[in-house]
Amino acid sequence: AAARDVFARGGVRGFYRGLSPTLMRLCPHHAVQWTMYESLCAMVRQRNSAERVSPGESALIGGTSGALAALVTQPLDVIKTRLQTGVGYKGVVHAAQRIAREEGLRAFGRGLVPRLLNIFPSTAIFYTVFEATKRALYADGQAKSAAPQVQAPEAIDDDRPWPIMLERVSPGGALVPPAASTHPVRRQTLLARLQLRSSGAKHRAPTACISQATLAHVDATNVAV
Repeated sequence: AAARDVFARGGVRGFYRGLSPTLMRLCPHHAVQWTMYESLCAMVRQRNSAERVSPGESALIGGTSGALAALVTQPLDVIKTRLQTGVGYKGVVHAAQRIAREEGLRAFGRGLVPRLLNIFPSTAIFYTVFEATKRALYADGQAKSAAPQVQAPEAIDDDRPWPIMLERVSPGGALVPPAASTHPVRRQTLLARLQLRSSGAKHRAPTACISQATLAHVDATNVAV
């Protein structure tokens, strides 16, 4: 019902009435709030010789910063409210002039007390959760950085010449482990697969036939058993 009434009176533009003073209020409000919060936190940390503020300190500092920001931007909040609810205001400047002329400067402070009662606890809760989240993320990052890093083995390029790969695969110059290289079935199978490389067979590099040689050894062992 409220949406239909706003649309009937002002169309789509009726939903954006008071947008300019809202933006004019939000920008300085958050600028003052965050500046005061960071400044007060720095003072408390320096006084306590601590790296971070406690949850109680962050709540108190956050609520105080929000209250100071609300105090500074209260006139803009009054203008915003009048543009959104009143009739006959043509803009921010016109609304400010009319309020000052008809109601006096004290009118710009109306509604300050209920606004402070709303902002102080909400910003106190916000900054308490904000600091707790920062501590949790910092602790998680420290735990991850302290954990031992497992380095992945160096990848072997199958397109490189196989004599060079032999040196990279095994310091002793063997392509396969000693047990595999000394077994006659595995050794002969591996050499045969390498010889087929020059004749256009599918085994392009020694690494491609190691697994085949191992399978041949397994088959031969099963047959022998």
